[in-house]
Amino acid sequence: MNGFIVEREELYRVIDTYHRDHFLRRLVANRDTYPPGLMYLSYLGHAVTTIEPYLSDQQRHALLFGKLAAGAPEDFSNTRLYSALSELTMLSSFARLGAIDYEARVRPGSRKDIECLAHFEGLEVEIEVKCPDLFPHQARRAERFQSDDRVVEEYATRIPGGASSGSILPKDNKVKDFLEDANEKFSSAGTRTERRYSLLCVSWSHLLNEPLGYCLGLAGLFTDRSFARDEADRPLTFENVDGVLVTDALGWHNDNFGRDEFVRNPFDLARLENYLIFNPRSSHRIPPLVPDVLNCAVVDEAWARRNLPDATIWLKWPFTAGSDEATPGPS
Repeated sequence: MNGFIVEREELYRVIDTYHRDHFLRRLVANRDTYPPGLMYLSYLGHAVTTIEPYLSDQQRHALLFGKLAAGAPEDFSNTRLYSALSELTMLSSFARLGAIDYEARVRPGSRKDIECLAHFEGLEVEIEVKCPDLFPHQARRAERFQSDDRVVEEYATRIPGGASSGSILPKDNKVKDFLEDANEKFSSAGTRTERRYSLLCVSWSHLLNEPLGYCLGLAGLFTDRSFARDEADRPLTFENVDGVLVTDALGWHNDNFGRDEFVRNPFDLARLENYLIFNPRSSHRIPPLVPDVLNCAVVDEAWARRNLPDATIWLKWPFTAGSDEATPGPS
């Protein structure tokens, strides 16, 4: 392991090179007058320091000046920023549990890296992290009707504000893409030892019913009714993915910017809301100690039937009954 540890002022100098609209740069600029921002920067620095011993000099530079910068100053992207912050949440959380092999390549012949190979409690767990661009999705919630599963068109059109007025469609294809990509990156399930597993980690907003429904709902990717099917009309198996960890890390990274009071550390899985879904078609069953260590609730189809909605109707608040317009709130 390397001996370098990032210093607070060094981190601030790095962040000062980022795009002027970069959230982290704004936090650094206002750190003396905005205590929640200073606390967020402290948690960020601790997360970077936690994984630094497992990075080469080149990887460290790429993390600080590449991933966290979220693009060159002329090509800055909030989507890339939140993806990098979500990756850092997972990497630092697993590094605290034991050790990590950063950007490991675990599939023979593949040129694709996973986020890390985590070592803890005598296990090896292949980790891939995904974070979707939810900003357009969230902005459309003013359109009232949101399908949380694949609802038939005829049903949707009968609901006020439904498909006929542009309903919010599920982002289940994005989760399908995540699974397919992870399935190609992970080692073949048939070549793994009984102490080695794979885990796709999906960072989402606080509305975790969305990704959970995409996996376990009426047309869930881990059900026999899955909308993702092969040429023989059989559900895609994603056999190299042993499980999916769904967390609201993205929601907390987003929430903690601009709040008057800091809420929680979004770089620590133990402080977030997490769910673990086992892939029923995987030949490897993730042992119980994994969800225990990761602070995850294990959920399945039966849980989904009891707890997940099929659709959501968004209302502006305060709301006046009988009116299609929201009552103006306090100024």
